[in-house]
Amino acid sequence: MACSSKKSAKAFHTVLYGEIEYLDPTLSSDENSREVIINLFEGLLELHPKTLEPRPALAKKFEVSDDGLTYTFYLRDDAKWSNGDAVTANDFVYSWRRAVDPKTAAKYAYYLYHLKNGEAINTGKISDLTQLGVSAISPTILKAELEHPLPFFPYLVSWTTFLPVHQKTVETYDKEWAQPGHIVTNGPFLLKEWKPYDQILLEANPNYWDRKHVHLTQAVFHVIEEAETALKLFQEGTLHFMHRVPDLKIKTLKSQPEFVDGPLLGTYFVMFNVNTPQLKDKRVRQAFVMAIDRQKIVDVIQKGMASASFVPESIAGYIPAKGLEFNPEKARAQLAEAGFADPKKFPETTLVYNTSDEHKMAMQLIQNMWKENLGIEVKLYNMEMKSLLKEWRVGNFQISRRGWIGDYPDPTTFLDLFRPGFGNNFSGWNHQGYEELLREATKTRNASKRFQLLRKAESILLDESPALPIYTYTHPHLISAKVTGIYHNAMNQHPLKGVTLD
Repeated sequence: MACSSKKSAKAFHTVLYGEIEYLDPTLSSDENSREVIINLFEGLLELHPKTLEPRPALAKKFEVSDDGLTYTFYLRDDAKWSNGDAVTANDFVYSWRRAVDPKTAAKYAYYLYHLKNGEAINTGKISDLTQLGVSAISPTILKAELEHPLPFFPYLVSWTTFLPVHQKTVETYDKEWAQPGHIVTNGPFLLKEWKPYDQILLEANPNYWDRKHVHLTQAVFHVIEEAETALKLFQEGTLHFMHRVPDLKIKTLKSQPEFVDGPLLGTYFVMFNVNTPQLKDKRVRQAFVMAIDRQKIVDVIQKGMASASFVPESIAGYIPAKGLEFNPEKARAQLAEAGFADPKKFPETTLVYNTSDEHKMAMQLIQNMWKENLGIEVKLYNMEMKSLLKEWRVGNFQISRRGWIGDYPDPTTFLDLFRPGFGNNFSGWNHQGYEELLREATKTRNASKRFQLLRKAESILLDESPALPIYTYTHPHLISAKVTGIYHNAMNQHPLKGVTLD
């Protein structure tokens, strides 16, 4: 592991479990990229690192109309880009239009469907980007017009897709704009160095409006795929923070003062490509689901809470639907009913996962259960996360491990993963009844009725089984005693503004 950054008392060292895909917040869709981006860019609002409640960031305040359809944000007049340019409402207008433009191909463009004409623009029904429901009333006043009332919109605007980008830089350097030497940022840090598959070095941004609360001079993100390797570096004092602990080390580390654990708003699951011939029949997918003993997996890997639901239980007011439970006898019957009474005639099938000893252990357990309970031997294959993302996007997989951490505390952050045309639906599954329920829920202002509709949608998802939920995440961290200001939170976000290092 290289460490070209100066060893400074104010240099914070942490880990990324895989190479990042993009530093362009509009295009980013993976957790590793997001961990860096939230320290380079700042949006209208941000989530408090401890409570996850929205709080002012670039916007000093905001107002909501009585009908819930219009949000007015009042920007700080002292916010600047790292090159000294003022951050204005027009930066957000440009950035949101860019995100929803189908030419950009942003994976999270569907988050802007909540804005007036967002879906119509992204799907090509409207070609005029100026019809998007966002406008600059003045350099410091931004107006957002929604298609429907959205109670979690303040959470949504803190998301990476809603972050501003510097228009002149993007237009000058195009796809290379987010590289060192080109990138212009507006957050607490700026990009100093990016060595692919090695490290990313950030330095404090001298032009940041709230510079007094940025206590670190540097932040170094070391790319390390194996948690065991990261643990050794943490124990040696090289790393100050690691947000994933090797599963088999949890028992021995629990008594250490650096150990912090808690639930995550996230689901660990297996995803089926329903366009794979042998997986098109939902009875086959149901058989694969019922052949898995989730509790046994959790007991072996010593991590997570076994769950047959896709949406975690930690969303206030929402009771998740229950999916298919472990039932090997019924699983075999379903498989036979689908035409595979002789499992030896089942076509060759592969389960792919991103490289990690922890994932390998879980996938081997699943592989063994399918062999023992169904008589089907599924082959395992692994690759690094950046490559796996590319395979998902072109549908070049049969079954894959996947995990999802909620982007905001609402069931739709999970249920939207399986909507047709949405950038993160890699399963190929499409169900009209499911889509209709989600669209109806979008228009429903009554919170109780809305959750009922979402629960019905989740029931369809679990019955159709394009995914096999395994467990709800818990996420143990190790935080050095030298560090203050890093918190465990349910969305696994760790902004470095406010962090101090003794």
